Amino acid sequence: MTRAQLKSFAPQLDWDAFLAAQGLGAQQGFIVQEKSAIAEEAKLVASQPVELWKDYVAFHFVSNAANFLPKAFEDAYFNFYAKTLRGQAVQRDRWKRGVSFVNGALGEAVGQIYVERHYPPESDRQMGELIANVRAALKEKIDNNGWMDAATKAEAQAKLASFDPRTGHPVKYINYTNLKVDRGDLLGNVIRSGKFEEERQVAMLPKPVDRTLWGMLPQTNNAYYDPSTNQITFPAAILQPPYFDPNADPAANYGSIGATIGHEIGHGFDDQGRLYDATGLLRDWWTPASAKAYETRTAALVKQYNQYEPLPGMRIKGSSPLARTSAISAGSKSPMPPIAATSRNMGNRR
Repeated sequence: MTRAQLKSFAPQLDWDAFLAAQGLGAQQGFIVQEKSAIAEEAKLVASQPVELWKDYVAFHFVSNAANFLPKAFEDAYFNFYAKTLRGQAVQRDRWKRGVSFVNGALGEAVGQIYVERHYPPESDRQMGELIANVRAALKEKIDNNGWMDAATKAEAQAKLASFDPRTGHPVKYINYTNLKVDRGDLLGNVIRSGKFEEERQVAMLPKPVDRTLWGMLPQTNNAYYDPSTNQITFPAAILQPPYFDPNADPAANYGSIGATIGHEIGHGFDDQGRLYDATGLLRDWWTPASAKAYETRTAALVKQYNQYEPLPGMRIKGSSPLARTSAISAGSKSPMPPIAATSRNMGNRR
């Protein structure tokens, strides 16, 4: 929607004031993802007194910040949202929650220290070699493919050739110089870190896509593929024993991290990734004949998974996303309360 369309769509809201407060005063184009919800919320804004909205905002501010307020707030939040609603018996250790917060607020600063300690240049060199060899094997496999026609093969090879592998850490880290951290002001640190991240992202809006940005932290034990940029990313934390060891026999590395490399590259050609072309555009680059052959083969795999019965009478649904992707690593970053959340596009994860 344009700004004028937005005002017409939900006229009860003062869009100019709201967008200016968000640092979006000059923005003219918008994507409205939840049309019915926003329209109904706008009606509520007009129908309810401002004092009620003040109470509503104050409640949610305190609720979202409960983990950073005195213990009574933290206990009340945990007892209701975790224990009562989700059955969580015990609160996570305080030090673990502290680590999660620091990862959320200063993640790449922590990552830079992690890389210096745990990711030597030799690891980067060997990972580059591993990725190149796995790509070469897939290139040969595409060349020798018996069911894909020449036109589709050419597109597939172009996509494989344009893969952008990133290993270890970003080429440049986020600069946190302007983020004030005060040892005696936890809540203030939370608020300032959230504002810092929001302003950092808003500042990127009018600029071209920065392909150097990462959707995971170097200290995250995971990996991902992003179809919109055709990038595969392997943080330093997954490039540790037993997944990868620069001192190990190459066979061990091919059998462990090599499988993960193949998995992430494979996302570029799976039922979702294949919908994007070599430049990351959502474009159908398959000829009808090759697409039909692909779908016939994936249907056979779905049929195979439909037969698996982990529990009596309960079969796997082969078409489910859970049946066609590996489990996400337990090392993924823990979610932060909305007040301090960072927004990172993870793409397809390991």
